[in-house]
Amino acid sequence: NKNNEEKEISKKEKQIKKEKEAEELLEKAKKMLKIASDIKSKKRFFSPFIYASDTVEKIMTDVILALLPSILVSIFLCGIKSLLLILISVISTVLTEKIITAVFFKKEKEKDSIKDLSAVVTGIILSLTLPSFVPYYFAIFGGACAVIFGKILYGGLGKNLYNPAVIGKFFVLIFFEKIFLKFKLSNINFQILNLKIFRNILDSPFTKFLDSLILSQSNSIGTFSGLALILGGIYLTMKKRISLFT
Repeated sequence: NKNNEEKEISKKEKQIKKEKEAEELLEKAKKMLKIASDIKSKKRFFSPFIYASDTVEKIMTDVILALLPSILVSIFLCGIKSLLLILISVISTVLTEKIITAVFFKKEKEKDSIKDLSAVVTGIILSLTLPSFVPYYFAIFGGACAVIFGKILYGGLGKNLYNPAVIGKFFVLIFFEKIFLKFKLSNINFQILNLKIFRNILDSPFTKFLDSLILSQSNSIGTFSGLALILGGIYLTMKKRISLFT
């Protein structure tokens, strides 16, 4: 009888815990919807863009090329896990945009918005902000939220207040915070991150900083190499996609 009572108490405690977690999740969802509603009701501010005669597709292609060094470094360090995370994130953003625009947008140009590759760029950037050890559904969920709440909600490309990829990462952290903290780093050769190139010439804080620019430990797959990001920035500057003075 005592064992049965203990089992019943344990079941009730588990049930209460599940109900509490469900209530917390519902509250988070309500907060997100309120934020979305507030954003939609407020005046939209447009970013200070650099105007060019090129198509959006060409500009986005250059952004993808600029991200390529960081992508290659992440695949080199994390292997197939990193590649799959990027691909799944891109598939999520592209499919979400295709479905949403097909259902809610009437103009043919708006329905074909995936052709401008902006959804691909969003998917890549989102994946590069995630650690290699997260489950793939993080990328699926984050990609969908990035497009819906970070782009479509504002009216589409160029009208968003914030980077859609950042919005996607925000939703992942809000909804999967507890799960996120359970995972540990894996499949990364940290030995190679302790690179010594400049420090072999002279061991100093400055040479240590230079070595860390080439490779360093990171919480996301896209920031293992500061040098890779700098190279991408230089490429975009040379192509006049970004400016150092605006």
